[in-house]
Order: sequence, then structure tokens, then C-alpha cells
Amino acid sequence: MNLRLAAWVFLLITLIAPAACLMNYGRLNPSQEITSAFKDGHMYPDYNYYSLSWSAGPYVIVGIQKDYTLSSESWMSMNLTETSLKHAAHRMDLRFGSNLQGSAILNVYGKQIGVWYSGIRWATVRIREDKKTVTLIPEIPELGGGL
Repeated sequence: MNLRLAAWVFLLITLIAPAACLMNYGRLNPSQEITSAFKDGHMYPDYNYYSLSWSAGPYVIVGIQKDYTLSSESWMSMNLTETSLKHAAHRMDLRFGSNLQGSAILNVYGKQIGVWYSGIRWATVRIREDKKTVTLIPEIPELGGGL
């Protein structure tokens, strides 16, 4: 019986471990340069832009390298110009005050794969390098996350 259980555990680990290794966690790295880029309406040409919004407008804007896909139905694609990005960042500033901050979205190796602009300072950043997908889960203040 114990040998049979050990065989099942070994088989389970053998099947699950490779899938878990494909998922890496990145992080947000605060950046004054990125904060200024959003406020000035500077767009990174190799990035696609997305927002996470409430009814009153976005509370997070991100840009993700075009060779990655943002995997979430909550994020809305944004068709921006430099003027509209600057306007969106300004509206966020008016709504949330001076707590807004830009950050680099880094993969597990410390390579920048995106930019983040929000008053929310923390997020789970999951990256599947094999499929080039990024999952961003911000800590929402109303749900216990912090501004």
C-alpha cells in the first residue's frame, strides 16, 4: 500500500512540477522616469496599453511589450495617442492625488517587459515565458491592498 501511494505521489509531482516551473513571478519596480513618462504622455512604441477601470475611469494603466499577451478579461485594451495618455494620467492625478507612481514591470530575470501607472503599489505579476503571457493582479485598496 505504501509503495502504491509513493508511486502516485511521484507521478503527480512528475506531472505538476514542469507546469509549475513554466510560471514565474515578476515584480513592480518603482521608477520616477516611468512616472514622468506617463505624466508627459510619452508612449513606449513597442508596448500595447491596457487599463483597469471603475465607472469613474482607470485606476491602473499598464503598457506591455507587444510580444507578450495580458491574460485577463478585466483589463481593457486602450487605443492611445500621446495626448490621450497624458490626459488619462492627468485625470487619474486629479482623482487620486499625488499618490500615483510609475513602475517597471520586471520578469523573474529583472528584464523590463512593461510599465505600470497607479496609486496601487503592489501587484502579483505572473509570467509564462513559454507562452509569453502576463497576469497582473493588483492589490485593490478596498479589498485590503494598500495605496
